[in-house]
Amino acid sequence: GGLLYVASGAELRGRDTATGATRWLVSLGAPISAPLVWNTGWLLVVLETDVLLALRAETGAIIWQRAFEGSIRVAPALAGSQVYVSLSTGAVVSLALVSGEWQWERKLEGVPQEILPVDDLFVGATDNYFYALARRDGAIKWRWQAGGDIVGRPIVDKERVYFASLDNVLWALNRSNGVQRWKQPLSSRPTAGPSQADDLLMQGGRSPIASFFHPIDGTRYAETLAPTELTFPPLSVPARTGRKLLLIMTT
Repeated sequence: GGLLYVASGAELRGRDTATGATRWLVSLGAPISAPLVWNTGWLLVVLETDVLLALRAETGAIIWQRAFEGSIRVAPALAGSQVYVSLSTGAVVSLALVSGEWQWERKLEGVPQEILPVDDLFVGATDNYFYALARRDGAIKWRWQAGGDIVGRPIVDKERVYFASLDNVLWALNRSNGVQRWKQPLSSRPTAGPSQADDLLMQGGRSPIASFFHPIDGTRYAETLAPTELTFPPLSVPARTGRKLLLIMTT
């Protein structure tokens, strides 16, 4: 909607993307503890005081807030009429988007990472397991054990779900039942899940290397070598020419 949302200290600003001018300013009372989330006019803000705020993105007005028993260190997920939150206590919580009303809670054996909400909820945890949860009640539909903690947010296509684990492996599982399709060793420790670059998977980590894989069989296609170690996962974005640009941020 022509706004850029910037948190600094305990303040949150909505800035005009064309001029940089501040359209609105909100005092949060505490710094944020996870990335901001925008979707369809809603702005979700997580505070270090373990409070989740839901704001009207256009004006910065606070619609509701909810306190938790446990910290939130990854971005909440917003899909349809629900908000999904990962807590340091190991819980995945579903809230009603409009009111913040508590819907259900599912306790995992490890701390859940960022949730991908599609037909099911896909989420990895620090118990080495990757989970598919039912959106209706959080029931575990299937889970898969990796050789290390799952890191970051997964991605999906029509048939498969992809994620990275801290034993330096990129995984592809059947989206509907969790059966392994393939796995590929990574050249460095991942700091986030994979991302997409056109029809390839892209994975970075604690090294200068960004690797590219074919989603069907995991074939390693190429590697891009940056000048120094990556500080953020590589990102594919459209350019004005219609082609794609690969953005890499380094130390």
